[in-house]
Amino acid sequence: MRDPSLIEQDYHDLGWTIDDRRLAADDAWALTAGGQYDPAAQVNITSVQVVRDRTVVVITSGGVALQGVPELAALTQGWVVGAGLSVLDLMR
Repeated sequence: MRDPSLIEQDYHDLGWTIDDRRLAADDAWALTAGGQYDPAAQVNITSVQVVRDRTVVVITSGGVALQGVPELAALTQGWVVGAGLSVLDLMR
């Protein structure tokens, strides 16, 4: 989605932005609600939003039941950052 109201500093002030060097290298930033980012944690309902030029990619799991599916354990918050950047690259 495109959201012109998303401004990195607003979310940084809340403590919701995440630190991942892939983002800075790709002129992007990301946030997670509540600021609880763990690159090794499985994707959850809030997950990570990756933003570049106010275009946002959000990848989440559909519910807590998916947290118990072993085949989805590799879908981590760190994976979401890479996947979000890849989707944004496709949109260039």
